[in-house]
Amino acid sequence: MDSAHQLIAHLRLPCLAWLIVEDEDREHVIFHVTEEGALNLACVRFKLDPQYTDPPKRVSAFDHYATLGYVPAAELMMRGWWLHCVNCDQPLYIHRLKKSKLRELEFDQDNVWCSRRCKHKYESHINHFQG
Repeated sequence: MDSAHQLIAHLRLPCLAWLIVEDEDREHVIFHVTEEGALNLACVRFKLDPQYTDPPKRVSAFDHYATLGYVPAAELMMRGWWLHCVNCDQPLYIHRLKKSKLRELEFDQDNVWCSRRCKHKYESHINHFQG
């Protein structure tokens, strides 16, 4: 490796956690080195218009998840975030769910489903299209 590549590798900055607000009930955490980069990445990933998207805000509490590339859904919910079932889009807020409903939640990385049945429906749908 030449000295220029070594210098670039040495100066590689860590990714930081940024909060992107899509609308009043949809927020996302994006990891990027800069605010501008986080906004650009979010606009591409979530099909947002940068002209109508607020600048990202730092959420340093999630910086340690940068190597994963996502914040686990269970962690977000424990911190009071609303999430939506990946399959049926039902809003899920841990502090408003009955204990019996809490036990039904299914988590997989940054996804959450309102029930095992809903997760199976989602997986069946995905498997159908993947052939």
